[in-house]
Amino acid sequence: MPELNDGPVGDIMDRHAAVLGPVIDFDTDIEIVGSEGSWVTASDGRRLLDFSTGISVSNLGHQPPAVKQAIIDQLDRVWHSGMVFRYDSLVSAGERLGKITPEGIDKFVFINSGAEAVEASVKLARRVSGRQGVIVFRGGFHGRTMGSVTYTPRRPSTGRATTRWSGRCSSPPTHGRSSGR
Repeated sequence: MPELNDGPVGDIMDRHAAVLGPVIDFDTDIEIVGSEGSWVTASDGRRLLDFSTGISVSNLGHQPPAVKQAIIDQLDRVWHSGMVFRYDSLVSAGERLGKITPEGIDKFVFINSGAEAVEASVKLARRVSGRQGVIVFRGGFHGRTMGSVTYTPRRPSTGRATTRWSGRCSSPPTHGRSSGR
C-alpha cells in the first residue's frame, strides 16, 4: 500500500484507487481543494462552477453561512441520536415545516440521504396503496443503496451517465475509458 500523505497533485487518482473501494463512479477526475457557494477550486487553481453543488440533498451550494451556523449550533447540543432519543430541534423542525407546507401535509421524516428518502417513499407508497410495483424514470438517479439501485435503470451503453457532471469541460469526462465516439 502506498504511503498516505499530501503528495503531489498528480497522484490523487493512485491514492484514491489504493484506499477507496470501487463501488461509486465519480463524475470527474478533478481534485478540488476548496468550495464556496456554487464554486469549487481545483488543485491546479482553476475556479469551476459546480452544477451539482453536492448532488441533490445539499443543493444549497457549498458552505452557505446560515446553514453552516445552524449545523455548528446543532453540533454544540446534540449530534444525532439514531432515532433512539427524542430532542427538541428534531420536533421543532417538523413543527416549522408543518406551518409552511400545503394543507394535509402534516407528518415528516428526516433522513440523511436521497437513497434513504427514496426507499422510505417506496415503503410508504406500498403501505398506503397495498401495491408492490414502482414506476421509475429512465435515466433517473435514485441512490446508491441496494434498494435504490434496483429502481435505477441501466446507464446508457457508454457505461456513463452523461447528465451529471461538473466543471467547464467541452464533453463529459471518460475516466480513462474510451468514450466510444
